[in-house]
Amino acid sequence: MKFEREKQGLTQAALARVAWLNSSELSKMERGRTVPYEEQARRIAAALRWEGPLEELFAPIDAGEASA
Repeated sequence: MKFEREKQGLTQAALARVAWLNSSELSKMERGRTVPYEEQARRIAAALRWEGPLEELFAPIDAGEASA
């Protein structure tokens, strides 16, 4: 999710606002500390215009994949 957000030039605050979340909630999700509820995941995906499976958007990215 973080990669996709940054790719689109969005800050956490901007994505949180569009997805109807608070910034600290979104931050915890990006760090893998919490898992979004299905409705939250759908709002985030819609805000990012994500068309793939939700599992892919929220899958952890290995350090090696992030630099590819």
